[in-house]
Formats: sequence, C-alpha cells, structure tokens
Amino acid sequence: MRIAPWTAPGPVLDWNGRRKCRTDPARRGPFPRVSRLPRAPSSIRSVRAGDVMPLIQVQQTPGKTAEQKAELVRALTDAYVAATGGRRESVWVTVQEIPADSWSVAGETLAARAAAR
Repeated sequence: MRIAPWTAPGPVLDWNGRRKCRTDPARRGPFPRVSRLPRAPSSIRSVRAGDVMPLIQVQQTPGKTAEQKAELVRALTDAYVAATGGRRESVWVTVQEIPADSWSVAGETLAARAAAR
C-alpha cells in the first residue's frame, strides 16, 4: 500500500533545508500542523508589511499607442493613490489587448459590429 506524501510522518523542510512544520503522529490528516512558516521570496519581502497591493486590469481592443497606454497607467495609478491614500509603488496595472474578433457584445463580435456600420 502506498502512503500519500502529506500523511508521511517526519518533518517537512523548506527550500533551505530547515524544518518548516511538524506532523503530530496522534493527529494524522491531509495537512500537517504548522509550527513556523517559511520566509517569502525576496521579491515579495520588498513590500512593507501591511501594504495592500492592488491590481488594476484594463482590457481593450488594440490600437492605442505606447504613449497613450503609459498615460492611462499613470492616470489610473494617480486616481487610486488619490482615492485610497495608498503608495504608488504598491499599485500594479496591466493592459491587455484583445482582438476585435475575440470580443463580443450581445452575441456579436466587435469586428462584425464595426463592419456593419
């Protein structure tokens, strides 16, 4: 019979080989009892504790220049900081361009709507 790895007794080690949590033999279950959490990767540790990291996602059809997108990102960041008092460094903005033939409204693609005009 094969034992699932999460029910195996013994310590669980983090990336550095240090003991991260321990299992209690009397309490077998799918999740070991955590005694100490591992440190977060350095890219996440650079953010201060308690910071909120908002992610603003913009989906639009192609056609805007790089300068227009940069101005949009600046305006969205400024608006979020003004409204919430958050830090500029914590605001993430992504701009995703979706082709007009992959975007539809009321069962009709934007490309078909533009062609009908």
